[in-house]
Amino acid sequence: MRGGDACDLAREVPAHGIHGEEHGLERVDARDVWVLDPIDGTRAFITGRPLFGTLIALCREGVPVLGVCDCAALGERWIGVAGRPTLYHARGAAPRPARTRPCAALDQALLGCCSPYMFHGPERAAFERLADTVRSPLFGGDCFNYGQVASGYMDLVVEASLKPFDFAALVPILAGAGGMCTDWQGRALRIDSDGHVIAAGDARSTRPRRRCSPHDAAPRSSEPHPSELHPKSLAARPRPRTIRPATGRAVQRRAGRPAQGGHRTGEEGFHDATSAGLGHPGSRRHPARRDAGAAQAPSGGAPAPAGAPAGAPGSSGRRPHHRS
Repeated sequence: MRGGDACDLAREVPAHGIHGEEHGLERVDARDVWVLDPIDGTRAFITGRPLFGTLIALCREGVPVLGVCDCAALGERWIGVAGRPTLYHARGAAPRPARTRPCAALDQALLGCCSPYMFHGPERAAFERLADTVRSPLFGGDCFNYGQVASGYMDLVVEASLKPFDFAALVPILAGAGGMCTDWQGRALRIDSDGHVIAAGDARSTRPRRRCSPHDAAPRSSEPHPSELHPKSLAARPRPRTIRPATGRAVQRRAGRPAQGGHRTGEEGFHDATSAGLGHPGSRRHPARRDAGAAQAPSGGAPAPAGAPAGAPGSSGRRPHHRS
């Protein structure tokens, strides 16, 4: 939103506050505060990629109650109002309700994220573990990813280091389309949230799938719950160790659990990224590259040879990435 438009807003509703990426802060202690991001996805905008957008939100007592995500280059817009269905507008077409799609489990989900370089330290390890569990991770997209979740084309977006003008408009849009938008602990997002965001089209994809055996004292999860994304939860997570029997198979074994095959097969477990990291999308350790290699293997599907690289990836050497 241009500075002149923000001034018009201040003139039309002088009792309201404004929290804008470009405009700055004005009366942010007011009951009603407009949260504005004129260009969400600045890097996409300056490089000619059409996946940028304008975000406009109204927060009442800190809670987002109105959200607009307008991707002008694509001619697509989502409008969400608390308690009402989200509307999707496409250029040249009548508005229609936006609806998320069913996704019963995390290993069936398409995950979106602006960039893996927005995560650092334990958060990076947690995200890599999550990306190694989902059906496929996709990078880039900024606010457009959230619109895709609301319209049922993607299932999950996980990001960190966001500002209120990056996420406030998206909360009522996801809620009105049948989805959810929370922080990494599952709490409702507010204007003062810490910027760790999970958006899901189906809440079931954020819950751990549980299984039981006669030897279990209690059910246990085979997938990382979103609450495990928080760095504090990583300390309690047992780190797997890799053993290589005479057959040459690499087998993942967790402390106190029976050995499992190295293949990720949904309910039977997944290859933990804290042991063999996600890597860059061009890396041989990336899930898409691993899946392509598995498709060429015989029906028996032997895991990677014992000499395959393992271990969490090192420092990327890149500057920290933030959405802008």
